[in-house]
Amino acid sequence: MKIGLISGHGNGDSGAVGQGTQEQKETRKVVDGVKKHLSKYCNVVVYDKNKNAFDELQKGKMKYLVCDYLLEVHFNSFNGSAYGTECYVTTSEKATSVEKQILENLSKYFTNRGIKRTNFSVIYNYKQNRKISSALLEVCFIDNKKDMTTYNKNFDKICQAIADGIAQGFGLTKKSGTTPKPTPKPVPKPDTTRTGTYKFNVAVKVRKSPDTSSKYETCVAYQKGDKVIISQVLSGNLYTWGKYYTIKGQSRFVALKDNKKNVWYASKI
Repeated sequence: MKIGLISGHGNGDSGAVGQGTQEQKETRKVVDGVKKHLSKYCNVVVYDKNKNAFDELQKGKMKYLVCDYLLEVHFNSFNGSAYGTECYVTTSEKATSVEKQILENLSKYFTNRGIKRTNFSVIYNYKQNRKISSALLEVCFIDNKKDMTTYNKNFDKICQAIADGIAQGFGLTKKSGTTPKPTPKPVPKPDTTRTGTYKFNVAVKVRKSPDTSSKYETCVAYQKGDKVIISQVLSGNLYTWGKYYTIKGQSRFVALKDNKKNVWYASKI
């Protein structure tokens, strides 16, 4: 899995200011700290810290990170009286388990203000244009003395809490020192007698290969009642898979039947 990180503001935009520091400085420090801990679980890509992603987006120059999930880091500000940590997702985001885990971890240090829905420009464009689940994290209030005292005292632990929250939310485990050789998996056998149009009886995920351990397309799934033209049926030990092609000519796979339970997820029509 690959996680993308963006540090808010910068390149002439200081962002919020308070307690002797600027948002643009702290977001970059946090992104570096989160990357250090998160890299123990997965691959991490970081948006160019010499640039302001929001400004680049407005100018049509933003280069999207290639990732499976994006977190944009910010700090809050409100006349010194507000405090706590909170996370924003877009109005079209369905699942918020990752964000909930991040905030749960951070609640050890800050008051949990919860998850809110606002279509902030950068995360909205990632969600709409790249179909990548994304969130904007307000670590704490930069103009609140108590928040920033806690932040400075526990900086590395806070970065680890964010990284662990992402890993826990996605069920990631730490990388081992050596890469074990994968156990060969049985190759599903083609069945040319069952090709044709199928209608789904339940919702199923779309995968890049006929295997439950294969990465599935983020936010892409067939719902009950949807139809798809299957060009090849593959009968495996656990599932019967259907192969189809996207409008871009990419091959994708969906489970048509649970062989163990003898239950069809889709019916040929």
